[in-house]
Amino acid sequence: AVNSYRTGLGGETMDVNVRRVKEDRSVARAKGSVISEVDVYSPTQIEEYNVPWLFRILYVAMFPAGMYYFFWLGDRGGNTAAPANWYVFFLAEILSFISAAISLFAMWAPVRRQWRSLDTLKPPLDSSLWPSVDVVLCHYREPVEQIQASVRAAMSLDYPQHLVRVIVADDGYFAKPRSIEHTELGEDLHAVLSYEAQHDPLMEELLQDNGRVEHYTVRTREEIVRPDCACETHIIDYGPYGKDIYAEGSRCRVSLIARVKPADHHNKAGNINNVIFNAGTDGKLVLFLDSDMKPEPNFLKRTIPLMLKAKDEDDVARLVLKDSDLEQFYVGAKDKPSHWEIDTDVAFVQTPQRFHNASDEDYLAVRNSIFYDAIGTGRDGFGLTPFA
Repeated sequence: AVNSYRTGLGGETMDVNVRRVKEDRSVARAKGSVISEVDVYSPTQIEEYNVPWLFRILYVAMFPAGMYYFFWLGDRGGNTAAPANWYVFFLAEILSFISAAISLFAMWAPVRRQWRSLDTLKPPLDSSLWPSVDVVLCHYREPVEQIQASVRAAMSLDYPQHLVRVIVADDGYFAKPRSIEHTELGEDLHAVLSYEAQHDPLMEELLQDNGRVEHYTVRTREEIVRPDCACETHIIDYGPYGKDIYAEGSRCRVSLIARVKPADHHNKAGNINNVIFNAGTDGKLVLFLDSDMKPEPNFLKRTIPLMLKAKDEDDVARLVLKDSDLEQFYVGAKDKPSHWEIDTDVAFVQTPQRFHNASDEDYLAVRNSIFYDAIGTGRDGFGLTPFA
């Protein structure tokens, strides 16, 4: 059945369709249009997903056509004056065909996910149970002005502020590996984040009374989990801190996390692993952004539902796991009942990118729709997603 009710997904009131389904979850995944028992569709995205039969027919026809092409090449013969070049060309054509067959097969069963908003789930999920989120901005040597705009956008997310922690993972804070010498860019970044978090060293006592104060923590090699990513991990928290971290109504936390890099520091991957494993981050979910990305205010509300599922008390995992192990399923506090829980089958959610300085027509294809709308949706059909 499809019911309609009134909601305000974009600030205005509009009709949104609710599709109630009772079918096997594996079948639902294959169709790509069902995420849980209840789905909310936007008014412009209520069309059913159709299997790309034309693409599949052409893909299958590619194999006999390819075989004939290689037979024709072999029968016709190549450049007898330069046989080495001919053999290299023939081998290159074979490799190109194999590469095309693998790449195109990845788009055999594309899935186009339909968004729904966290505040309009049916049954509803109380905002006090929404998961905490660490927003990680990966920074190296980009201009401070650039990441300042990204920090402001992250702090302006339409989400309970006490559940958000904005982290700048700065990989250029220290001048070079095995050195604790700060760079000028790192000092400027520290000043900017202090300003954005409204921290004023001259008002330290007043800020501490209000739960906003800077805390500088250094974790040595003996204290960190991944010494392959860092010799030391430096964490600067610009409040709130202590018991006020998750106080409802408080401002979001802002943190600067830097590392003293070993000689083999694994670049951006090492920077991300340092934040996850060595810095004591505790968000239920993590949002990774580059330093020039500015998330839309409704970003979290529209992506978090993709990582939730309707609670199933008869789930086999619930029957065999201990109570302490069930915490991975809780959306919020375990002592508050909810109809929703974390979908442990989902590890990553990858979204398309938009550019504010590109035209809506996107004649130059800067949005990279081939990757996000074709390759990405195709991999989703196999339960995969790129981490871009």
